[in-house]
Amino acid sequence: MQAPLKQALLHALLPLAAGCGSAFAQVEPAANAAVDKGGLASSLDAPLAVGGEVRPSLRVALRGSAAPSTHFLSARPDVIEVRGGLLVGRSPGMSAVLVTMDDDTVVDFIHLWVKPANRVEVHGIDAAGGDLGPLSEAIELVPGDTLRLVPHPYDGTERLVGVGTSTWVVDPPIALVLREGLPNRVRLVARTPGDADVKVTMLGATSHLKLKVVP
Repeated sequence: MQAPLKQALLHALLPLAAGCGSAFAQVEPAANAAVDKGGLASSLDAPLAVGGEVRPSLRVALRGSAAPSTHFLSARPDVIEVRGGLLVGRSPGMSAVLVTMDDDTVVDFIHLWVKPANRVEVHGIDAAGGDLGPLSEAIELVPGDTLRLVPHPYDGTERLVGVGTSTWVVDPPIALVLREGLPNRVRLVARTPGDADVKVTMLGATSHLKLKVVP
């Protein structure tokens, strides 16, 4: 697609109604099994957090053709930036994101909202990697016990997509927080008996958990 035509298309997309569905029904969200829980991949089923990064988990389905190699183009880089195959939330608002082939042919586009996170919910992760949902009670462990955790950004009651670097502080340090190689998944390892506050901060929002390590 020529540059002037591409720019005209970008401007034409902006007034369209917002939503996370694709316009031409040639792009579909990937199955849940393909989404990297606690990592970067998401089917874009919720708004993107300001400062959050996400790798769209979308499947291109062109009738009569094998799935082509695609990349993304943002209509409003001030709202959503495309960087290294990731979508990065830059500021609150809405932008169209074009799905294009290597020759810049547009095969579909989606609209995606960007919202600031005003709180963080810490979710438990089971042994199989499944999301147990937000923790609502104090954590009780014995020395040597571990618990896998992942923080998620929220805007009020609405869960957002996108991850950023999280910081964890256990005060007093009766437990260790170990990274698991994904941007925001950790293991909490109990060390000594006592009571502590676990503070997690991500994307400008903070959450606190109560931890008790029993003898």
